[in-house]
Amino acid sequence: MKETTRIHHIWRYQKYNVMMRNYKDYQTIQTLIKQGTSFKTIEVTIQEILTNPIEHSAFMNTFQHLWGYFKKIATPSEKERYITLLKQLDMQAATYDTCIQFIQHLTLKYEQPYLLQSAIMKI
Repeated sequence: MKETTRIHHIWRYQKYNVMMRNYKDYQTIQTLIKQGTSFKTIEVTIQEILTNPIEHSAFMNTFQHLWGYFKKIATPSEKERYITLLKQLDMQAATYDTCIQFIQHLTLKYEQPYLLQSAIMKI
């Protein structure tokens, strides 16, 4: 497998895990990829980022981004659930796990191919 293909595979798999920790780290990885950085360097950088705790604002942004995959196809009750979770998340009353489980449920229900191949499904 070509190095660029390996880079795109690992990034596709881990991008939302990186995004929910810190959006600047997400942008750093994107820049490294654009600069042609080696797979090994990108892999090590991602693994280092994944040791960092989740930042609340970054998680909220990621949750909203993930919802974008479903907003046009979700049922009214799913939309209501999303809005409720988002409000609870903003007040830190909903857990990250609850929000991820909701996204996982939607991913499986609607068979969203990109997310099915994401680490977000393994959390």
